[in-house]
Amino acid sequence: MAVDEQTELAASGSVFDLAAQSAEYEPLSYYGGAKDCGDAIDIEYISDVHLLHHVKYYGEDLRKAINGAAGTLAESHAEPKFVLHRGWIAPKSFFLGDVSSDKEVTVEFYRRYRLNVMYREYRRFRAELAKKYGYGRKSMRWRLNAERSLKSLDGHIAAKEAEFKRLKAKVDEYLSYNRVIAPKGNADRIKAYLASDYYKKREQKDGLPYSVRERILDAAAAKDEVCRLEFVKADLERRLEDERFESHMAFTETERPYDLRGFRTYLIRRYDNWCNMQKGGHYRPHEHLGIVILGNHEYVGFPDVDSAVAFYKERLEPMGYTVLQNEYVEDDRCVIYGGTGFAVLNECYNAGNLVCCDAMMVDRELFVKVKQGVPGAEDDLEAAKARARAYEAEQSRLFVAGYEAAREHARETDKCFVCATHYPVEGCLGRLDRDAVYFSGHTHQNRYVRKENVILYADNQVGCHKRGGFDPERDMRFRTATAGCVRNPYADLVDGCYPTTPAEYSSFYRFIGEYVGTGKMIRKSCKKNEMYVIKSYGYYGFFLVSDKGISIANGGKTKKVALSGSIDWVCDNFDIVVAKYLAALEPLRERQEQVSRELKRLGFYGTIHGLIVDVNFDHHIMVNPADGSLAFYSSPSYGLVDQLASFPKLLESVKQGCLLYGNELVAASVEERCDAALAKYDVDVLAPSPLGMLAPVDAEGIEALERAEMIKVDLKHGAYKLSRNVAPLQRLFSGHVLRDFDPRLAEVDDESTPRRKRSMLGRAFVDEFGTEHLIVEDDLGEVITALSEDGRRMRVTVLALRRLVRGGGRWVTKTLDATLAAYADKSLPKPWGDALSRMKPKVLDASK
Repeated sequence: MAVDEQTELAASGSVFDLAAQSAEYEPLSYYGGAKDCGDAIDIEYISDVHLLHHVKYYGEDLRKAINGAAGTLAESHAEPKFVLHRGWIAPKSFFLGDVSSDKEVTVEFYRRYRLNVMYREYRRFRAELAKKYGYGRKSMRWRLNAERSLKSLDGHIAAKEAEFKRLKAKVDEYLSYNRVIAPKGNADRIKAYLASDYYKKREQKDGLPYSVRERILDAAAAKDEVCRLEFVKADLERRLEDERFESHMAFTETERPYDLRGFRTYLIRRYDNWCNMQKGGHYRPHEHLGIVILGNHEYVGFPDVDSAVAFYKERLEPMGYTVLQNEYVEDDRCVIYGGTGFAVLNECYNAGNLVCCDAMMVDRELFVKVKQGVPGAEDDLEAAKARARAYEAEQSRLFVAGYEAAREHARETDKCFVCATHYPVEGCLGRLDRDAVYFSGHTHQNRYVRKENVILYADNQVGCHKRGGFDPERDMRFRTATAGCVRNPYADLVDGCYPTTPAEYSSFYRFIGEYVGTGKMIRKSCKKNEMYVIKSYGYYGFFLVSDKGISIANGGKTKKVALSGSIDWVCDNFDIVVAKYLAALEPLRERQEQVSRELKRLGFYGTIHGLIVDVNFDHHIMVNPADGSLAFYSSPSYGLVDQLASFPKLLESVKQGCLLYGNELVAASVEERCDAALAKYDVDVLAPSPLGMLAPVDAEGIEALERAEMIKVDLKHGAYKLSRNVAPLQRLFSGHVLRDFDPRLAEVDDESTPRRKRSMLGRAFVDEFGTEHLIVEDDLGEVITALSEDGRRMRVTVLALRRLVRGGGRWVTKTLDATLAAYADKSLPKPWGDALSRMKPKVLDASK
């Protein structure tokens, strides 16, 4: 790639080389485990299946929904793999709760899943038998089909014999079938006899009706069919006996194949590693199908947690599942702790408003009574919430106690520690430990985090799909987390441009620890576009190229960035664009990192996205990219904010918000944390800026801002829009991935054929703010130059201009002549005069 020395230094020196630092990463090896044993730990997981919500996608047939979901999930179940010196290693399957709120539907789902997995293993077992022993000239499949055919023939013969006896009895009413008809032979000969003069004389003599002929022919046909089937059966029995004799002669007594009763032995051998799991110090040799964690929907209909756990243990564990509730299992590589967890620390969604067992759920009638204004209903509701939350707090306490014991055991035995829950760990444990790997669900908001201090897999929540879009064949499948070595698929590539695939793209994002969805849109785009990866100095960019232009992969979506179809042009400018982005964003990022470190030190989130640093779920700090000043605010919902004057005011809002959500049980701990933060926070780092950074959407919002009330902010312009635009570019720091490409930053010209045939020179347009612009330069490339009515020049990409006129802007004129005509009768903006005069064609004097 052509790049000058200054650009090269900027690209290589701004942040460390990702490829050199993190080519391989071992998230599940903190206490040995896979690292010592030399093999990976595969964990497949799924949560929030919600079968009753998906019945409509299976023709409103519940049984079909259960069978279909269990079958599709079983198809995605990973195969056991053979590891040298260890034998077969089976994947560990996690079912993380919320299969259904109907206990019988839940049990039936697990039963059907077991049948599908066992049948697949059974077919493989039969194939291994046939492959190992051969069975002479015929295959095992032929023998099994022959045995099934014999049974089927017996049924058909019996049915035909019954039919013959019935028809023969009707003939015997007029004459003896055995004495008169049967000696004549088969049906053809009997038919000839019925046409002869001998039968006609008998017919006249005995007064036989003509219908007797039809009955005789039907009976003869039935008898012939019986004879044919018996011949086929005899021939098949002879061939099968010959095959058995050949097999007996071909092998010694010790080499004879064992029968299908060895299937259980086969399973135990194949799943040897999983069968050696221990629970409470006792071996459970039959448990290999999976670990089941109960979700809040599984508790519906039960009086308390213990009764629900006992029911599912009694029904599921005999099938081969392990139901974990504040317990752990282990093998020689890892300790797996599991439990529902619950949500004692969640300020929004907890026992006060979620469905669960009777002891942890508030009667919904109380909410109706409060809404209707029934006297005393509010007191009853608050008392019910307190009882439910107290029971939830006790269950969360049991979860935490079991968690600490299992974690300590993993540390003492030098094994990987895996924690599987239904509720998010933050809601029951209150923290994410570096030495644990977490699997959870419940929220229906998929997320995947893999950083140096946090590893969380919550990215396979099926959800309810109330708005549609559910694909039974693709969405109801396991996802797999592989322990041991998680590798960058492009680590071995030297800097350059290479074709790639959606699967490799997803693997890369898995490597950098970011969730980008299921990849459905990327796969769809790759059907019509060629996908390329550009690697340079540890930075990566993913582009889709077609004859219509170039798009850049932005997470799970794509964005068209150029009309050119030349990936070489993008490759030549990649370093330059990355370096300019880094130079522009580095001061902002440094300020955000400073704020983030301070918030984490005080015990808050400190998560960076766009211009925003999160304090907690509802409270945030926005950093002004121009001067690094801070705006503190609370946002209970997107677009609705309450701007706060300072960090102490924000801490007061955090404490008040805890009480507003009815979470009195944790209010004391939140208040202590806020008071401690108020006493030790760095005033210089968290200094406030003047109010007004978050622009209101209208005049009423300005008045509300002056009264310090909640306002609705402008999401299409201002700070929020800028934050959305900056968010993809922040991946240059967090993942070393370029997710936007502005052709205006390019310095190497595109030598390919221009993509446009018509120039935009002389056109006029209005932007979203109502300002008029005149296009004064256009070389048919990616960028045009426009002159505003007040004389400001700006460079705009053609794609951005097209998006503008389709959105908040519009074309005023579409040709130079139209522009001259449109502004002939009205005041022409003064800066446009000289520009238009240079665009006019010169009129030559005819005399000269």
